[in-house]
Amino acid sequence: MRSTTVTVSAREKSRYQWAQWQSCTAHDGFSRAYNAKQCPINFKPSQSHLSTSSSTFPTLLLLPSLVQNSRTLIFKHHTTMGSMAQAPKIDLAGLVPAPVTPFNKDGSVDYAAIQRIGSWLGSIDGVKGLVVLGHAGEGTFLTQEEQVEVIKAFVKSVDDRIPIIAGITTEGTEVAALEAQRAKAAGAKAGLLYPCHGWLRFGYQPGAPQDRYKVVYEKSGLPLILFQYPDATKATYNLQTLLEIAAQPGVIAMKNGVRNMTRWDTEIPVIKAANPDLTILTCHDEHLLHTCFDVDGFLVGYGCIAPEPLLEMIEAGKARDYKKARAVHDRLLPVTKNVYHRGSHMEGTVALKHGLVARGILEHATVRSGLLPLQEGADQEIHAAFKKAALPQAVVPSAK
Repeated sequence: MRSTTVTVSAREKSRYQWAQWQSCTAHDGFSRAYNAKQCPINFKPSQSHLSTSSSTFPTLLLLPSLVQNSRTLIFKHHTTMGSMAQAPKIDLAGLVPAPVTPFNKDGSVDYAAIQRIGSWLGSIDGVKGLVVLGHAGEGTFLTQEEQVEVIKAFVKSVDDRIPIIAGITTEGTEVAALEAQRAKAAGAKAGLLYPCHGWLRFGYQPGAPQDRYKVVYEKSGLPLILFQYPDATKATYNLQTLLEIAAQPGVIAMKNGVRNMTRWDTEIPVIKAANPDLTILTCHDEHLLHTCFDVDGFLVGYGCIAPEPLLEMIEAGKARDYKKARAVHDRLLPVTKNVYHRGSHMEGTVALKHGLVARGILEHATVRSGLLPLQEGADQEIHAAFKKAALPQAVVPSAK
């Protein structure tokens, strides 16, 4: 080992500390490495970072103290240690809608409608990017060729005003890396990396999610957004896993949809303390009022049908103005109920398309198999909800 002095950001300190701490302890516990003084970084467990229930969130005990009042960290490291370059920062602090993929009535991709959706959303001040090919975008229902063409179409639609982020949904890590390569070549500026589908049913081996993010970034060079799945699934990441993924150089933001407000209230402050430069986005379409006060913005399908009021809620959340945020929530509640309070959350994708019909962007709500049309009369209910929420016809910029 040798001693080295470097100047790093607070987030880089956190990343280095976590990488070194992981290699020192090999997930073998705090006391062994700390008491044996085997770790080359001086860790001090901070009481301010502890959970109210350490049995539920034991990894909080491992959180290293961040260096205060200094931009310089003196540490020792192995001469063989190397790392990937830090991913470029992308400003996603605001609204990041996840738009649908529109189809013609014959089931083919409607590229003219993509142009309308993208040009409209991209023209709204405060919209910081679009996430395509996710759940709302029926990304897994498309062929590889269609996925590439959809990315290209959305890139064209926003005319380089905002970044296009691609959902990376393939099961295995190696094929996900190839998907990320294709997305980058098509013009995507970042990727939203989904967990392996099999983890939903069977769970994951310790370290597998961290490896997935590492490999996909190293092989594609595409900056990644960490995606936290609902607590009700076995693909949800525990806090230690979240912290370790967030500390990786390829990760630029987190989309958190844990849908367990106990975990949200407990874990978000810890993640923010460990990674002060990490952009944190809520994707709780149906719980935005609760989560808007803790985040930098929203990454939601909801954003493709009601961007204007959601931007008001983001502003209210950052200002800690509960009264204003509550007013937006109450105004949108009829829409929220008609889109997201359905038998299956997947029905929300179909309802989003009906919402875009109500706003004059789409002509119909065609979906591909894997999804089905909503029951008779649902479209009228959705249109009535939009009218009650005073969401008018959208103004689509004229094509150049």
